[in-house]
Amino acid sequence: SGVRSSSEIVNKSSTMIDLKNKNMVGNWAKLDGDLLASLTPMLQEHVVSAVAVDLVGEGRDVISKYMEASSHLIENGGPAISIHQWMMQVARYSGPNSAPLGSLGGAKVEPGAGYRRLQILCSGLQSAYILFSIMASPGIDRRAVEDDTIEACVNLIKNHIQKHIIPSLSNTGHLGVASSTSSSKPPQDQDDEYLHPEMMSPMSKKTPMPRRSTPNRNDVAKSLKAVYGPILSTIGLFGTILESAETFIITNEMDDRLLFTVCAASLSSLTIDSSTAVRADTASLASLVQVSAMNLAVAIFRRYPRHRSIITEDLFPLMLKLPTSKRSLRTYLVRKSHGSTEMTNIKHSPYANTSGHEYIQPITALLLLSIQTCVTMPFQSDEDITEEGNADGGAEGSGSDSNQFDGEENKNSKANDTSGLDACAAVCNQFTSQMLQRCSRKGEEGGASEFRPILHNLIDDLLFVRQLPEYPSA
Repeated sequence: SGVRSSSEIVNKSSTMIDLKNKNMVGNWAKLDGDLLASLTPMLQEHVVSAVAVDLVGEGRDVISKYMEASSHLIENGGPAISIHQWMMQVARYSGPNSAPLGSLGGAKVEPGAGYRRLQILCSGLQSAYILFSIMASPGIDRRAVEDDTIEACVNLIKNHIQKHIIPSLSNTGHLGVASSTSSSKPPQDQDDEYLHPEMMSPMSKKTPMPRRSTPNRNDVAKSLKAVYGPILSTIGLFGTILESAETFIITNEMDDRLLFTVCAASLSSLTIDSSTAVRADTASLASLVQVSAMNLAVAIFRRYPRHRSIITEDLFPLMLKLPTSKRSLRTYLVRKSHGSTEMTNIKHSPYANTSGHEYIQPITALLLLSIQTCVTMPFQSDEDITEEGNADGGAEGSGSDSNQFDGEENKNSKANDTSGLDACAAVCNQFTSQMLQRCSRKGEEGGASEFRPILHNLIDDLLFVRQLPEYPSA
């Protein structure tokens, strides 16, 4: 009841935020502290409710039960509803197996329950966006939002990516159904199978129990499109949530456990293999999610240098899950300035599509952006500046002494100029050594055959963008 009573507040609060006007974010600091303290618990309640929603899994169960009822595989022929009835805003009833409201004994399988679950999910996403906007606003007291609220928002990001967005864009929600149909007998039939015909009960002779079989995966995949469509409509809002989470991570300190959770969820978006069987624009939607998720992971990489080594190691098991089809291999748009466009010939580029745009692998772009974000301004202490001044004064008195220290001065100046690249070199050395180590495995260790094609594609991308000023890390 608390969730329903505060849904109007959430909708009004979300409409007050102009998603295109970043100045609206700072207005949260102008609100009274007591008002924020009363608003955040209600928003947290919506987020926690949305974390428990699994539209794809629940829809798959509804489809399986409906198919079993339609095939008379349920012993008592219980009522069932179709996936379209489950997702309808206004429930309708049709067919002999249609269930009247309240007859199924569970709120998740009632007619129209899917639409209500979708509304809970959307309210949770809107609440998470508002909470991240509040927490990322300058001048907001960090104690205004509890740690449990941040954890709920992180869990919602993780669940929505892994349980909703990836299955919907990749058309893989039906993989939870058993792959092969298998016939099996009830326990009493299996016991009678080993008895002499004269010793079998009359019931087992006259009315043999029907055999059970699992629903067909292809039928489940077709029916799940009714669930995928509403889920994909939340991608625009989810992209703004990731942007707000990125701003919050840059400006605030987070617990390491939550950082690894949101980073792993963001990286898992790179495994999306968009399927046009769901919608024609799944490739552009997948790219939108991946770019926002990559920016979030790069923000963590930049903000927390102590975690860079662990994040770099996590890239290698992720590479084994990346899509390998030609259509889904390179989906990251290479953005170039006018000067860099003249360096490459689009017509003869192997990475250009029919529209003339050029693409590289998202994992390559993530690696390049992560390395570039490690760059820092060269640091020069006051002592070095004083020593340079003294050296210049001494050089006027004795030319021979200045010639003697020319080599040392040049060496020091080079060290200062490249001191901001030390972190970049450390990440490059770690990634290169780990990749070559995996590609050189032999015998029982294995892994070389899996990583060598990955290394080949990675080198192709690096050679393609090496001359572009937008990607100096190449």
